[in-house]
Amino acid sequence: MLIRDRLSALLGVALVLCLSVFWLNPAQSGSKKKDRDRGDSFGFTESSLFGSYAASGYANGFQSRSIGVVEFDGNGGVIKLVVVNASNGEGGRRLIEVASTGTYTVNASGVGVMYMTDTFSSGQTNQTTMDFVINTNSSDEYSDGLLAQEITCLQREAGTTASLIEHSLTRRNLQVDHDD
Repeated sequence: MLIRDRLSALLGVALVLCLSVFWLNPAQSGSKKKDRDRGDSFGFTESSLFGSYAASGYANGFQSRSIGVVEFDGNGGVIKLVVVNASNGEGGRRLIEVASTGTYTVNASGVGVMYMTDTFSSGQTNQTTMDFVINTNSSDEYSDGLLAQEITCLQREAGTTASLIEHSLTRRNLQVDHDD
């Protein structure tokens, strides 16, 4: 009888372990597997970034702020025009105009990178890289259903006026003709 009780207890523990592995492992359930894999199959592409976006940027608190416009062509090309309001180092402010051109890529999850050549109002040029994520999107025929509405960007390199630079981009709802 003692062996039978031990075997019953062992089988009970084995059954509980098997059931808990089944219920806790998302790969065992079709709907849970879809939820887990969804991040790799949203379907964002370069065409998800198209048109005009308002840009607002900031660096190191109030050390510098910027506003401007970013234009994406839907094919991996980008133009950015911003005005930076930064400290002049003497208690006042100075304005710096920056015109940038470059390229971008975006993966299916909506995470991407921009490679830019910045030209400052002083004539100085700089190479910068900005990582970004698409925060919100809407449906659009041109972009195969996913058109970025809000984007958050972080510049990898220190800026001219501050070390950490972040930009928020919001799609401007302008009437734009697509070149199909």
